[in-house]
Amino acid sequence: MSHDALRDLVTAGELSATLAAQITLLADAGVPIVVTGSAAAERRDALAAAIAAASPLPAGAESAEIKIAPDEAFVWLTDPAGVGCLVAGAGGAPRSPRSTRLIAHGLIERLSAVTTKTVVRSLVRGFPLIATAPGHDLAELLDLLRGANLRVPEDDLHRLGLVIVLGSDAAAQSHVESAHLLRAPALDGGARRPPALLATWDGNGGWDDFSWAALPELAARVGVTQAAYSSQLAARERELATP
Repeated sequence: MSHDALRDLVTAGELSATLAAQITLLADAGVPIVVTGSAAAERRDALAAAIAAASPLPAGAESAEIKIAPDEAFVWLTDPAGVGCLVAGAGGAPRSPRSTRLIAHGLIERLSAVTTKTVVRSLVRGFPLIATAPGHDLAELLDLLRGANLRVPEDDLHRLGLVIVLGSDAAAQSHVESAHLLRAPALDGGARRPPALLATWDGNGGWDDFSWAALPELAARVGVTQAAYSSQLAARERELATP
């Protein structure tokens, strides 16, 4: 894996080493990640690309990273498992979420409505995703996906995983304004839980960290104990903070 691009963003003050470490641990575990916010689209794309580079898929003949380009059809096959897709480079065989990751820069703004809905729907099947999308904040992103052009079901929205809001200041310097962990619907059909706020920009060149309150869920998403997660987080943070 290459942490260079993400480390450069930490050094530039776009995000904290702690948040960067959490992002990579969640990406390694296949948690979907969406970068939104008021920053320019190219800055959102750069952050998404840095995350993908820092968390590559395991090496192997089965592994495939499917990059969905604008104007490209992305259609699920009617195979029994419902995991096949037709897209350039993906082939016609069914793909397993365990060995496949979707990359979609420009949900809503660059991809067609059908493609955006299909990408979000793929999260129900367990596919990892790294994507970018417009929206000044989490609320606006969700409203855009709920809108008349898309009508993404509410349960699907709660599968977006980690939503990172990337903003910019008066000098056009970008920085992460907030990070939110969305909770998938409970299997028993219980009430939907609100997103967990992991961090917010404090306006003075730093971030307020609230991830301690979500530690049990972060550890569960990564598939380890809380103690193991804390240890992995500290080690990854040191990697990202070291020039």
